[in-house]
Amino acid sequence: MGQYGSHLTDTHGNLYLRILRKSIEKIQVSLKSIEKIQVSLKSIEKIQVSLKSIEKIQVSLKSIEKIQVSLKSIEKIQDSLNSTEKIQVSLKSIEKIQVPLKSIEKFKFH
Repeated sequence: MGQYGSHLTDTHGNLYLRILRKSIEKIQVSLKSIEKIQVSLKSIEKIQVSLKSIEKIQVSLKSIEKIQVSLKSIEKIQDSLNSTEKIQVSLKSIEKIQVPLKSIEKFKFH
């Protein structure tokens, strides 16, 4: 009967060892899942960094667009200045013509 008791104890011990082993295996599977989640989180962090870079690029593009608008305004101002210069040249030409006309008028009335 003593052997029966030790056999029973061995059976219980084996049962507990099997339960322990299965529990450890489940924990290992859980740990592997956690590792995969950590890898996924790192990927998400990289994506976030990339998105921040894209936002910076967008801000830069907006700045470039503003510079382009400013350049167009400068071109318009230059065009206006060119037109003003042409008008001034035309006015000078008119003045040159007026001077001889005044001389002619003096001769007519004398």
